[in-house]
Amino acid sequence: MKKDEYTGYQNLVSMIELNPREAALMDQGNHDSHHQSKKSRSQVKMQLTNIGSRKDTDNINKSTINLPGKVTTNKQRSLVFSRKSYRFFDGGSITKQDILNVLNSKIHYEHYAKLSDLKYDDFGEILRYFGQYLSEKRLLPKYGYASPGALYATQMYFEINTIGGLAPGYYYYHPVHHQLILITEKEDSGTVQCKVHFVGKKSAIEPIYKNNILEVLEMETGHMVGYFENILPTYGLSIQPSDYLPETIKLLEVAQDDYYLGSFNIVSGTKDIMDDDASLYLQAHPGKVADLKAGKYLYDNGQLTLVSNEIILKKHVIAINQSVYERSSFGISVLSTTDKDWLGYINLGRKLQSLQMNDFNIGFMSSGYSSKTGNNLPSAKRIKNILNKDVGPSYFFIGGLISDIQIQSDGMNEDLVHMKGPSEIIQDDLVKFLPTHMMPNTITVIDKMPLTVNGKIDTNALLMLKSDGISEEHIEPSNDVERAVLDIWKKGLKRDSISVDADFFELGGNSLIAVSMINKINTTLCCDLPLQIVFSSPTIKKISPSH
Repeated sequence: MKKDEYTGYQNLVSMIELNPREAALMDQGNHDSHHQSKKSRSQVKMQLTNIGSRKDTDNINKSTINLPGKVTTNKQRSLVFSRKSYRFFDGGSITKQDILNVLNSKIHYEHYAKLSDLKYDDFGEILRYFGQYLSEKRLLPKYGYASPGALYATQMYFEINTIGGLAPGYYYYHPVHHQLILITEKEDSGTVQCKVHFVGKKSAIEPIYKNNILEVLEMETGHMVGYFENILPTYGLSIQPSDYLPETIKLLEVAQDDYYLGSFNIVSGTKDIMDDDASLYLQAHPGKVADLKAGKYLYDNGQLTLVSNEIILKKHVIAINQSVYERSSFGISVLSTTDKDWLGYINLGRKLQSLQMNDFNIGFMSSGYSSKTGNNLPSAKRIKNILNKDVGPSYFFIGGLISDIQIQSDGMNEDLVHMKGPSEIIQDDLVKFLPTHMMPNTITVIDKMPLTVNGKIDTNALLMLKSDGISEEHIEPSNDVERAVLDIWKKGLKRDSISVDADFFELGGNSLIAVSMINKINTTLCCDLPLQIVFSSPTIKKISPSH
């Protein structure tokens, strides 16, 4: 119990130490506070600044080309918003055949075309798939492929020759503005070329990820390549790996510590599509797949062979994903088998991206991966133990049947994880089974419980730890605008009283409530506040249009 310095009342504060063997954090042992709680909103704020893109100041005095196709088509929006990291599986029970339908899926070509015949408008349309998609129901922009932390730190540079009348050179594709920016000119080689070089922006991802930075950037590259694999057949084109060309990064004017991740050629349509170069193991969760008993199965050529009764368990996924694991019906472990080191993690991302883009109402969410530097997440350690062999790069994701409503939604229900860390998730769980008078005012996840010399928990030391409670002095609104906003907040947050200096998120706000409340403020006060304002101005005093 801690005395609130403003109200004088005693607050019940819960201090929690997570067992890393049962509820590991991302970057366990090297984690920052944002892995324990999302209260700082640091990750969301980074997402809103488009931190993964090149800075506009880096592009001054460079030739900039506004590509055709900036206004998205219904087909593009439908595809992009259907590809989500699903955290809820509302489609009902699932069968073995449902899963096999997805695993057996192949990429089909309606026609084959020559790269030399690629029209400029079609080129712009292809790239627009990789840009941002906005919705009035979302605080954050949406992309058609998965990215670690939704930071989109992997950049695309196109090496172009005789494509769409563009001058030969190296171009950066800007996903926010749908532009090509000429970085470096090159001589005309006399041949048609469209090569994509992938670069990871270290400064964009390092504040969130401390371990396995290269691995997650390579997997994001794989998601982007897998996206190309599913988009290009519409235009009769294909994508193939190029040689590994790390020296190319010197021509792209990026930071010295940025990562060259690999290169791929967009080529004329061909039946010789890229090999998966991966082994796939399906696990059925107990009682969750109607006609398949729990266990780990090798998938090969349309057949499932039981290899173990052991599976990756809930405790083997990171803490913030464990509730999703409970809702899922099955899991998939993909193991890279390529002999080219640079393609190992890229192939893992390719596979998940292709599986996510299925037409069978099955959704997936990534839940663990291996490491090149000895920082394997628990699921990677577990698959190695189950198979009793060294497995190389691995990627684990969970899945289940999803509803048409989920697929068609352009809202943020599936993305609420960006707003919640372990402390917020624990609070949500406690509400379900604790009476109101027993609910802690504050829940704080700490690295380790302080102990006395006798090995008991040191309560005096706990009292000295900072706890983030709502302790501001209650301040009433000072004008009619603040009173109008206060009324909207009280209804949206279901509270009888709110101080104009109280933080929206500390009051229990999330992205879904924020979208509704900002739209209500705009309608009531005839203003045009952007949805994202709730992050920069999270109090009534700051957000009120008169300020």
